[in-house]
Formats: sequence, C-alpha cells, structure tokens
Amino acid sequence: MPTGIGVGIAGRVFKLTPGGGPVPVVSYNCSGGSCTDPGDGTGTYTTLAACQASCSAANPFIFTVKTDNTGTSNNDQFQLPLVSDGAISMEVAWGDGTSDTITAYNQADTLHTYAAAGSYTIEITNTVRGWRFRNAGDCQKMTDISQWGDFTFTLIMGWGVFKGCSNMTGTATDTPALTTNTLKQTFSGCTLWNGVMDSWDVSSVANLSQLFYLATAFNQPLNSWNVSSVTDMEYVFQSATSFDQPLNSWNTSAVTDMKY
Repeated sequence: MPTGIGVGIAGRVFKLTPGGGPVPVVSYNCSGGSCTDPGDGTGTYTTLAACQASCSAANPFIFTVKTDNTGTSNNDQFQLPLVSDGAISMEVAWGDGTSDTITAYNQADTLHTYAAAGSYTIEITNTVRGWRFRNAGDCQKMTDISQWGDFTFTLIMGWGVFKGCSNMTGTATDTPALTTNTLKQTFSGCTLWNGVMDSWDVSSVANLSQLFYLATAFNQPLNSWNVSSVTDMEYVFQSATSFDQPLNSWNTSAVTDMKY
C-alpha cells in the first residue's frame, strides 16, 4: 500500500502506512488552557504531552475583535498591529479553531482571514510585545481586553499603543508588564475604556502625557500608582469627562509639565 496523506470522513486527515491501514494524523492546538485536535493535521503540536506542557505554562493575552468594524483590513479579517521589537515567538489562537506561530512582526500570518465576518476572541501566548496601533490599522476592531497575560509594554512600542481603539472595553483584572518609560497616549481616544489599572507598576514611567485623552468612560481608581518618576503629565485626563477619582497619594515632585 502506498504511503501518503488522505482526507476521510468529516475532513479527518489520515496517513497511509506501508503494509497497514489508514492512521489518523493527530495534532493539537492550545486554546483557553486546554488542548484540542482540529482533525485536519494542522495543529501546532504533534503530541498531546507537548501541547499540555505548553498550555499549563501559558498566560495568554486575550482580547476580542469584531472584524466588520471599520479598519484597514477586509470585513472578515484582523491585522495584528506589530512593529519590530526584537526576537518574538507568539502562538496566536485566532478564535476560529486555527492558530499560527508568529516569529516576525511583518510575517504574512499577522493578517488573519476568517470564514465569516463577526466577533472572535483571540489568545496570544509567549512573547507578547511589539504591539502598537497609534490610531491606525484595525484599532476600531478591538472590542475588549479580557486578560493581559504576558502582554508587555516595551520602550520600542513607544506611545499610542492602543490609541484610537474607540470600541474597546477592558474587563481584564490582571496586570501587564511594563519595561517602558512612557505610556503617552496609550488609551487616547479609547472612548469606551474603563479597565481596572490601579495595580499597574508605573514606577519606571516618566511620561503619562495624554494617557486618557478623550477616554470619556474612564473612571477607575489610580491612587495606588507610584508616579515618583513621572516628569510629563501634560493633558493626562483632558476630556476624560467621567474621571472623578482621588489622586492625593501621587508624588508629583518630579513633574515639570502638568498642563491641562
């Protein structure tokens, strides 16, 4: 019997072995902390043990997109907003049963096409950095961040990381990592953003300018922030019309610009 790959019932992929019958091609994807076999041989992991080991250590960045919101990609697509930020290795589960390994910011697989337009929850594990919208791309397709996981704000990402994500809410209760000294315009124009942020470690941040500019729904406590390194607080809360939280614990002794 010749060897090869064939497709059987319901799309299940089988491998033909010498002298034997068809053997199903098994592979696994990690999504939501569990391993599943897509049935078509396209899974990231070839053994269940390898998948479970990776899944158990995974701390994914989880967010939801609506592909037919306004964006630069088609209404059945989502484009990851990646910029060059050193070596990366992201495992992206697209929310439709498929996944990709991203090792370059400009890899073709950073643009994903779905079978139909709609809302999808995406999970990214491993190195989650090099992310920046700056009021462009598919920023308006973001609708929620439900877990920060291993997401890291880095220096190269710079300002405007989620700027313009006007349809994005924040239901995450964990905290991202910050290795940057700027959060300038991070949630500028995020009119629905009201995410919990009081436990963020901003002790190394020097620039908070326009952080919540036009974040009109934001009204979360921030009084636990250590802002002793901040020098620029220009327009932090300008047009953040809902914000009404005490900031009496903030040490602003290093601030040189506090225009409002």
